[in-house]
Amino acid sequence: MKLCSTCLFVEADGMKDPCASCDATGSAWVAAPQYNPKEVAFKPQVISHAGVKYDNGKPQWSLLPFKALTQVVEVLTYGAKKYAPDNWKKVPNAKQRYTDAGFRHFAAYASGETHDTETGKHHLAHAICCLLYIVAFDLGEHND
Repeated sequence: MKLCSTCLFVEADGMKDPCASCDATGSAWVAAPQYNPKEVAFKPQVISHAGVKYDNGKPQWSLLPFKALTQVVEVLTYGAKKYAPDNWKKVPNAKQRYTDAGFRHFAAYASGETHDTETGKHHLAHAICCLLYIVAFDLGEHND
């Protein structure tokens, strides 16, 4: 990869399109330094038609199966309408009760029943909601 020392344009992936102020002979091109976020406290501003994004090591939300996640959100929405938004935070002995509820939904699924008769939503979506609540309790999120 090369960098124009005049305008900071990065030549990458065969792109050779620096701005008009660059030397047409290419004498301004220099080897581009490799960015290592552990070595540098700032991110260099690089102008490139290809674009630059420093997201290594960050959560990849695109890995979520969004159709399945939609079922979970629909269960949460149903619960918010039936009880109240964030009601799960106020339930007495909630961690044990949501553990029990999660097992009931999983047992129903394991017995061959895929969807909850009351909501029409997948039993495992209900179980996931229960598991999310338990994780939230463990992380102290219910106090937010």
